Amino acid sequence: MLQSADQVTSTLAAWLRSCFASAHVSLTDAPLEEGGEPVIQLTLVDILVESASNRIAPTTVLRLCYFITVSASDILLVHKYLGEIAFALAMGPVLEIPDADPTILSLERRTEGPLGVAVSIPISRIRTKASSPPVLFPPDIKIDQLGLIEGMVEGANGGAVAGAVVEIPSLQLRQVTGPDGRFRFHAQFDASEKLRVTARKHRFSKTVTAKVGQGLTLRLA
Repeated sequence: MLQSADQVTSTLAAWLRSCFASAHVSLTDAPLEEGGEPVIQLTLVDILVESASNRIAPTTVLRLCYFITVSASDILLVHKYLGEIAFALAMGPVLEIPDADPTILSLERRTEGPLGVAVSIPISRIRTKASSPPVLFPPDIKIDQLGLIEGMVEGANGGAVAGAVVEIPSLQLRQVTGPDGRFRFHAQFDASEKLRVTARKHRFSKTVTAKVGQGLTLRLA
């Protein structure tokens, strides 16, 4: 089953409820009751379409941008909950969506507007192609050999970095690393071609030049 925006929103809300059982999680502008429990409000603030096509399986990527705020009678309690939410997101949790591929949550920086935590979640679908008309003669099909570029994104201490964006700009290939920090690209590469591979997360980035079949380690420091 394909991921959809309502699946992601409901699953993210359920994840917040499981992490912060002492607070009320709301998808609407819920009023704060006097002396009541803190309210964590989850709001979908933007939907972006990103280019992630490649030569093997063209896809459309939809990035859902959420803003999480906290209402409480005590401002220190607001700061406490926002800090714990940011810590939980920064640990790179995997959002397990029922009947769909798991998704890595990405903590985003936001300076304008009210105090809160911004998070983005990408969902993708393979673009379908129209069926070809019948032909009288079988076509000549040339099968190009697939190449592999894979590796790992590490932090300054050598640990795996989850949720890092890894790109090969010249081929319009993009991935987000999983909990083990690894990435893998299968595509039609020229064996003699040198490709620039970039990894980034927050304000840190690293770019290296690689060849097909070479194992890479990109260290964000």
